[in-house]
Amino acid sequence: MRLGLCLWCWVGLCLWLPAQAHAHTNLYIPLTLQEALPNNPDSPTFQLIKGMDRLDEPVTFTIPLDPDLESINYVLIGAKYAQITPLTAWPNGRPRWIKIHSLVDLRGGEQYQKMFFTLGEGNLTAPDMAKDSPDKITVDTGAAQFTVRKTQFNGLDQVQIGETTLLRNAPLSGLIAEDADGKTYSAESDPNLRAVIEENGSVRSILRIQGTLRNTAQESLADFTLRLAFTRSRSDVRLTLTLQNASKQRIRHLRLRSLRFSLASKISAPRTTFSTHTTPFSTTLQSNDAPVTLFQGRNRLPTLGLDLYPADKHPARSDGYTLQQAQQPLASGTAAQPIALFFAQLSATQPDQGVITFGTRFAAQYAPQSLEINADGRFTLYALPPQIGHTYTLRFGSHHTTEHLLDFATKTTDASASFFRYQYPLVIRPKTPEWHNEAFSAGIDRLISFKEEESYFTARNWKVTGDPLAIQDRRPQFAPVRALQWDATAPLLHDPARIDLLNYFRQEAPHAGTYYLQARQRLAYYADQSVFHSDDFEASDRCQQAAALCKNNQPTPDADLAGAEGLPPFQPRFPIHDRHAYSLALGYHTTGDPRLRDAFLAWGEHLLYENQQEPTETLRSYAWKLLNLTKLYVISKEARYQQAAWALLQRESLDKSAKVGESSGTDWRRGFFVPSSQAKEAQRIQSTEEIAELLLRAYASFLDDAALDETQRDKTRSLLEGLARFVSHELWRPNTQNPAASGYPKQYNLDTAPPIDPTTLPDWQDGLRAGYLGFFFTYLFSRDKRWLESAERLQEATANNQAKRADLPDHPSRQTLHHAQEATILYAAWRPLPLRIDRESDGTYILRWLAPPAAKTYQFKYAQTPIVDWLDYNPQTRTFGKDPAQHTAFFAAQDILQEPTPTEHGTLQSIRPDKLPKDQPLFFAARYASTDPRAPTPLDPEADLEALQESPSTETTADASVDALTDTLTDNPPQDPTPPHNGCRCEALSPHEGLVWLGLFGLLLTYRKRRIVPER
Repeated sequence: MRLGLCLWCWVGLCLWLPAQAHAHTNLYIPLTLQEALPNNPDSPTFQLIKGMDRLDEPVTFTIPLDPDLESINYVLIGAKYAQITPLTAWPNGRPRWIKIHSLVDLRGGEQYQKMFFTLGEGNLTAPDMAKDSPDKITVDTGAAQFTVRKTQFNGLDQVQIGETTLLRNAPLSGLIAEDADGKTYSAESDPNLRAVIEENGSVRSILRIQGTLRNTAQESLADFTLRLAFTRSRSDVRLTLTLQNASKQRIRHLRLRSLRFSLASKISAPRTTFSTHTTPFSTTLQSNDAPVTLFQGRNRLPTLGLDLYPADKHPARSDGYTLQQAQQPLASGTAAQPIALFFAQLSATQPDQGVITFGTRFAAQYAPQSLEINADGRFTLYALPPQIGHTYTLRFGSHHTTEHLLDFATKTTDASASFFRYQYPLVIRPKTPEWHNEAFSAGIDRLISFKEEESYFTARNWKVTGDPLAIQDRRPQFAPVRALQWDATAPLLHDPARIDLLNYFRQEAPHAGTYYLQARQRLAYYADQSVFHSDDFEASDRCQQAAALCKNNQPTPDADLAGAEGLPPFQPRFPIHDRHAYSLALGYHTTGDPRLRDAFLAWGEHLLYENQQEPTETLRSYAWKLLNLTKLYVISKEARYQQAAWALLQRESLDKSAKVGESSGTDWRRGFFVPSSQAKEAQRIQSTEEIAELLLRAYASFLDDAALDETQRDKTRSLLEGLARFVSHELWRPNTQNPAASGYPKQYNLDTAPPIDPTTLPDWQDGLRAGYLGFFFTYLFSRDKRWLESAERLQEATANNQAKRADLPDHPSRQTLHHAQEATILYAAWRPLPLRIDRESDGTYILRWLAPPAAKTYQFKYAQTPIVDWLDYNPQTRTFGKDPAQHTAFFAAQDILQEPTPTEHGTLQSIRPDKLPKDQPLFFAARYASTDPRAPTPLDPEADLEALQESPSTETTADASVDALTDTLTDNPPQDPTPPHNGCRCEALSPHEGLVWLGLFGLLLTYRKRRIVPER
């Protein structure tokens, strides 16, 4: 960041061009390519497992793009092939995220940093690999040819490598399941199965097969989605299988004995190789030999939620693994000896007749896994193996997904190497977090690298090495996800998968890939178990579409559905008060996995239903709901999510005024919010983390991404300003005797004086993590630098982890505040706009002003009393510094919704507001959003925070001297002295952009001023 600031200053001195002069047409992103490797569990200290050389290895990654970028032609420098497609779009139609498939080379364990993503054309092109016809889809990767039937689907109908055919037609091939009674169901029996090319290109082609498992009598068991991914120059297939129990035709918890994907090879009497916890085991099958089966049950790998299952309901039911033939053990391992790479291989005894390797990615996940090879060449992947001897129960409204690899060859291959490269993929990300900040890929979150954090703390001599949780260069631990009890294990403020993704972006060390692996594990679990799926019905209309889904006009409890006896005794779904779903949006954007988008939108339908049925909101449930509805709109661009979010915001925050013991809503004097659940409470005690983090984030996110017009932007911005000022002025408790002990209470009573010393309160340190966004936005509203000084105290407490919380060091809002502290000059802000007000004979007003420098938008307010920045409420004395009967806070004043576009600096502008009261004089105030980088005049650092006085306001009445105002505007044009206001993306705040040719290495570098809100 320091290099970035130097570049910014140098560019500003050399060349300063206003944003209006040109559209942003330059793009140059240095990238880092590496393996995603976890910690070696056998090492006594943190050490990544050893990497492996990659040649023409496939990699899929995404890049966020600035909304100002006009070009649609891109090139990936450092790669031969690159298949580039849009993923989502900005409101102006330009790409927001793009997905890239490529083939690259990398030495094992290294980071390659000579790749760049930029504008232009240069990657090789080739024909699309998949071709559709009425009865089949064929895929030619160059290394192999694959055939998939569109009717009587049997998995893979044929695989051809050169002159060698590797598969044969055989009964009971493809996807097959057995129910609790032993009946067999298959995909081949579904006459309505749909096979389509979901994605097609020169590097990657993906087929999506959707259907229903049926028996020969056409009875249905469950739906499924199978995705087959093919890669150029490779002869393997990456298979993702999702079993779906979310049909209104079958409203029950699904009980299964097994689920398998089986194919028949042309290899008879094969030589077999199976993985174990040590060296692979090999044997040769003769024509009448029994099949060989490898089963992986429970193990003691680090896992999330492993102990939440009682023994009789755990999906695996047994510990360790067994490799056996005809019930005779060939190899085994205990729970402490898990199989790291779960694969099997069958090969012909004669050379060049075929080799097939198959297995499961991270078989130590939620459910057990099994692989089987028969003497006649049939090989089977069990997504739910029969070896446990019990039935599996799949909760209604949930999915179950497993990931597999089928690798075909004609010559002997290293099975371990194939599965290592599959299980630990290559990943690519921008070399530093700066591009994500530029393109706003993480919403209001600003990313700070781990190196920048370490430098920041070291420069202040903060001792951060005593607590492992406080070490900024932390070592992430990878743990496959088994099950999650949200009430007990989920962080209450932030979605942990989102934190993993953000850490992946901001960690430059090789172990960044561990964060990526962990995020994918969490996201896979969320997509299956944590959302409520509604695959063939609209969840928001569930009672009308399927009566069994409702009971007393409420969702039918799981315990009332058939098969409930097999369910675990905990809640795997997002609970109503902690909807940790919004990482699915970022997960889809950063991985391009369509399953995450499907799951998020399916859960969105359920959320809309909750929104209709839930009359009383808690603060936590309200904030989560608003936040997720906003993210659902971003992903889908469906108007119903935006409309639901705006209606919710109006209903709870805008249309209600909070009064003690009487009503909920917004307190328009102090800025806080009271939820419906506390409307009648005389003592309104609130969780600091809920109001200071969750609700602030929800307001800011809606303003950032979902406010569609001037009314929605202005009103939401006012809510955000009021709440942010409340958090910073009231909740923050400065300790003048010991600044490092300053902090936030865990809970706050809105109606009584708080103790002066927050350390006297129980668990006061839990409130530390709640105030980051409050300081961030209040500083942007006020430009009072002492909020950054207070933020320093909060950062010090975080660095030393006074709260002893594992999630504190990685708190996303802390990164945002840190970014503002380090780079205040780069943030656009709001500043007071001097006005001349004329009142006409008919009672109307004319407001005139001179356009200030670098202004991008305005906000005008009026009230019946003078408008001030803040009413200076003192929580100790319970009094206002400015009488609420005689003054109005800017955030609480009425909006004038006639905001013109700013013109050139120094030109005269005016508006004649309509629909204003005419029976009494009115007071006006205005602000403008500016990208002028000049630092504001600093306040006296010695002044007492509690006694801080507001800077002179800009309001005036019709009785003021017009001549004096005219002289002021003419002789002293606005110079942006103090204090700015908040900005969020929905405002048109594009930065000044400067381009400068740097001679270093002959590269063209572009550095753009960071802003809190881009142009829309």
